[in-house]
Amino acid sequence: MPSQNQSNEDYAKFVEDLGKGIALFTEASTEIAAVQLNNQMRLRIHEVGADANGEVLKQGRGYTEAYAKFRQGLGRQVQKIDLDLFGNLKRSPTVVKTTQGQNIIFNAQEQTEKARGLEKRFNQQIFFPSNQEAEVALDTIEEQFNELINELAARYNFKV
Repeated sequence: MPSQNQSNEDYAKFVEDLGKGIALFTEASTEIAAVQLNNQMRLRIHEVGADANGEVLKQGRGYTEAYAKFRQGLGRQVQKIDLDLFGNLKRSPTVVKTTQGQNIIFNAQEQTEKARGLEKRFNQQIFFPSNQEAEVALDTIEEQFNELINELAARYNFKV
């Protein structure tokens, strides 16, 4: 609501600009949050070697001794499970805009199948955001929304 110092026209302009800002905000902030989420998931999966619940993938649960020897033969580390043999799976997830909004998808069917196969082999959900990762993405959107409101309010000398 406008204060005594502001006119109804100022308030109407504020509401109009807010509507325009929200439309732009929605697209930009969800893309930023999706990119951030993709990066967090990439770190958890390929650097930490953990599933969507934060549980570290373990030897024997889909990671055989034969596979460890194969990796070692290629000069890859075998001290922890990182699901990163040649890097294709790690590089594959990408953020795309769809009719449902921003989504993280694998950029090749082969990588989608590889990810599904790994989840089946380990019997764990891996390539899905953890609750903590999703919460951080939502917090990012909320912070950006608050910044938008505060910036517009300041422009029109409204208190929020």
